[in-house]
Parts: sequence; C-alpha cells; structure tokens
Amino acid sequence: MGVLIHETLAFTTTVGAGGTSLIGTSGVDTVALNAGSVTAPIFIGAQADSDIVTFTAATNTATVDMGAGGDTVNTTAAVGTSTIRGNDGNDTINIAAGLRASWFNGNQGNDTITVAGTMTASSIHGGQGTDTITSAGFTFSGGR
Repeated sequence: MGVLIHETLAFTTTVGAGGTSLIGTSGVDTVALNAGSVTAPIFIGAQADSDIVTFTAATNTATVDMGAGGDTVNTTAAVGTSTIRGNDGNDTINIAAGLRASWFNGNQGNDTITVAGTMTASSIHGGQGTDTITSAGFTFSGGR
C-alpha cells in the first residue's frame, strides 16, 4: 500500500524504483500524503520557511528533514521505521497514532511534540531549546 501525494505549492516530486523524494522550495510548502500509490521509502526535504507535512496513511520507511523555520509535521496514521527531524526553528510535531521503530527530533528551537498514540521501540528528542513533549497525558518541559 502506497500513498497519494496531495501537494500545495512547489515541492519537486521524483518517483522511482528506489522510492519517492519530495524536495521543497525556500518558501512555504505543504504536502499531504494520503492512501494511494507512492513507492516507499519516502524522503521529504523541506527548505527554509514554515512548511507543513501531513501523513494521513500508515507510513513505513519515511525520512522527513524539515528546513529552517517554524515547521509542522502531523501524523494521523501509524508510523514505522521512520525518522523525522524538525531542524532549526520552533517546530510542532503531532503524532496521533502509534509509533514503531521510529526516531523523532525537534532539533534546535523551542519545539512542541505531542504523542497521542502508543510507542514501541521509538525515540523522541526535543533537541536544543526549550521544548515541550506531551505523551499519554504526561507533559515534559525543558531544554538542554
């Protein structure tokens, strides 16, 4: 099962036998990955500005590198064997479903990470800055 990409603005999409790559522009980019047909693994490389990436289909083997700026990543379906990095800026990462064997890092900036689903063999890091991580009714605040 793949995903159908619904794009707003100027992501460059490359689909091939080795996977799908989406590379953003220096402006605000928005991409939503819905049930459909994109080859895994998926790589999303955002650039500067406040970009938005939304996963509404179960996702395996995805790498998301958000650029500088206050970026948002939303997942409303299970995420497995994936890496999401917020990079510079005050980022928001919302994980509404389960995580399996995945790694999330807000990186630099004052990030907000919310996990509403279960976590199995996964890691969440706020990175540098004053971050807030909320999981299963618990909130952790601080920075390093």
